Amino acid sequence: MLINSLVIVMRKNKGSILIMEPNPEDREGLADALRRQEYEVHTSGDFVHALEKLRQKDFDCVIVNTYLPGLKGYEAASILRQFSPTTELIMITNDNTRELEAKSRKEAIFYYYVKSPDIEELVLAVNNLFEKLKVGRASNAAYPHKHKKFSQ
Repeated sequence: MLINSLVIVMRKNKGSILIMEPNPEDREGLADALRRQEYEVHTSGDFVHALEKLRQKDFDCVIVNTYLPGLKGYEAASILRQFSPTTELIMITNDNTRELEAKSRKEAIFYYYVKSPDIEELVLAVNNLFEKLKVGRASNAAYPHKHKKFSQ
């Protein structure tokens, strides 16, 4: 019997993303688009399940819908900041208002995205975020003394 050997080439993913989106079609559509970009993507339809995932894994980025069941996205962002201060946040919304955008931006988010049928703008923002993270990590490695805290 002839046994064929398979060579599996594992690519290193670009980074890890958690998507918090209550709409299943939007959630899976975005997840698929980001997986095609070679990101490791996890999803959640609500904040409670998202927190469970955050307890199990550190994510580089969390994409949060401004309207989650029982919670506004900016409220979730505030809690996420306390839970995981180094995780970058991207807010997404169907309905943009100045008040909602202002409250969301107050949480030091990386990007605020108003949903459209073409998600390429959001994918580009995610790629830009990870490029920024890569540059920051390279800078930290090259100049570690700049990032140490000195006690007095």
